[in-house]
Amino acid sequence: MEKLTTILAVVPEGCTNGVLFDKVSRLVRQSGARIELFLTAPSDYPAISALCATQACGAEVGFTLHDSITPLREAVLKRAAEMKADLLVAPRAQFPLDVCPIPLLLLGKTPWDKEPRFVAALDAAEHDSENVARGILHVAGFLAQRLVAHVDILYSERELHDERLRMERAVRLSRLVREYHVGCERLQVYDGRPEATLPPLIAARHYDVLVVGNVPRHRVLLTEFRSVSRKLMGATEGDVLLVNPVPVPVPVPEPVAASVLSSPGQQLAHQA
Repeated sequence: MEKLTTILAVVPEGCTNGVLFDKVSRLVRQSGARIELFLTAPSDYPAISALCATQACGAEVGFTLHDSITPLREAVLKRAAEMKADLLVAPRAQFPLDVCPIPLLLLGKTPWDKEPRFVAALDAAEHDSENVARGILHVAGFLAQRLVAHVDILYSERELHDERLRMERAVRLSRLVREYHVGCERLQVYDGRPEATLPPLIAARHYDVLVVGNVPRHRVLLTEFRSVSRKLMGATEGDVLLVNPVPVPVPVPEPVAASVLSSPGQQLAHQA
């Protein structure tokens, strides 16, 4: 997440008050983003329009009304793509979504503290998990800065015996934390399987927002990855921010000089 200029928020039927609007208004006020509300029940428009007028979040509010024909998830993701939304916000209990191309903030019913407490759960066990960890740190740090929030970073090391491997992963983890300037003092490292070690910590601390990865490292680990994420999500009644990996930049090949192409030998080698 390089910017937060456009937010799409899904409003369920009958949701004409409560913490969803309070949190969305706070996001808009503190980020300066443009907000559009996707109403699942068009009949709610008069009441919600009037509510928005009283929120005084300092931004013009746009509306999209569900046509009641297109499946809700399809319609929401299509609208998010059309408006190039940077963040999708939805009620946690009423909008489960396994895959989302942009960060997805699922809101619970608990109000945020004046300074919200974020927790980012990382996995740096394998090299191919670094992009997931980067995505988590990037988005968590960005939103926490906008909301003036506190961020804890939790990591639990699966390997208990191989000291060389443990050190390698520790160095990788420290580098990632420094890379996104969230502060090494926020990093807390534990031993044991993360799905067993981290949920009790998250449950006991009552964080406002849990930040976890939204996609598996690769298809083979799909079930395992989702299992860990869901166990972490099950440990909190707060909000959940699901983020995607930071894309790996594809190197652009340097253009071949004309002088090289003029050589018959080089040209044949290029064709081969």
